[in-house]
Amino acid sequence: MLSSAVTTIAAALPLTQAVLRPFSRFGQIVAINAAVSVTYSLSACVAFLAVMAPSKFVGRVTSSAVAFGVALLFVATGLAVVYAIVRFGGVHIPGPSGTDLFG
Repeated sequence: MLSSAVTTIAAALPLTQAVLRPFSRFGQIVAINAAVSVTYSLSACVAFLAVMAPSKFVGRVTSSAVAFGVALLFVATGLAVVYAIVRFGGVHIPGPSGTDLFG
């Protein structure tokens, strides 16, 4: 995780020196996002997990299956929402020729 953040920041640094303003702003946003993500995941996230985790954990197949099912339900719901938005015309993204990309 740390190596991917370092390479992301290293790739974003040349963008911050770009002459074109949108590229420069994009590089700043990517570098700040990666730095904040690493800081949070190595500090606050670990502390929250240490405080909220059960003191004694015994992994069981049924609890893992329930957790997998709930995660699968969330992913399926998210995909259904995105599909409904795109399918029923909620998003119009024009392509290079002027027509909708997903239409």
